[in-house]
Amino acid sequence: KGPANSGVSTGDNTSSGTVKQSVVQRGKQFSFIKTTANLTSVAQEPFFKSKTYWALLLSPLLLIPLAIVFRRQKEKREADVFGNKIRKADKLAKKYLSEAKKNLGHKEAFYVALEKALHNYLKATVHIETSELSKDKIQSLLSERQVSADTVAHFIEILKNCELARYTPITNVEMQHDYTKAAKTISEIDKQIK
Repeated sequence: KGPANSGVSTGDNTSSGTVKQSVVQRGKQFSFIKTTANLTSVAQEPFFKSKTYWALLLSPLLLIPLAIVFRRQKEKREADVFGNKIRKADKLAKKYLSEAKKNLGHKEAFYVALEKALHNYLKATVHIETSELSKDKIQSLLSERQVSADTVAHFIEILKNCELARYTPITNVEMQHDYTKAAKTISEIDKQIK
């Protein structure tokens, strides 16, 4: 007789923890074997003596002369006091003319901005003070600077239109005409003034 099994029941021994299931086949179980390979080379071109290496090595040598030329141009521009004043006058004229252009539909605001632009332009180019702004003084100063008589006459006419517009009815077409005439006159004065 052998050892007796005292703590184990003599029931059904089939529930031992693993349950068998049937295998369900979904789609294709095996993929098609590829006949071509997309392999890349493990050995890459070394950085030394590559195109990128030479570009990075030579770019400072090419940029140094460009930086020197740019710096000299900037120094010339900064040293040109008269040219800077003209550029400043152009910016001022464009600024005020742009303000006048914004007010093209509004007669009073347009002509005030246009007159202000013309006066500021004269102050910057001819070095005239606001207290000295009279048509005779403007005409003599522009003539001294060798601006043609026609251009001076156009400038004075625009100033007169600015003064008259406050008291007379003006259409949008006339405002547009005065604006384009002012822009043209300013550019003509810039070309002729010495």
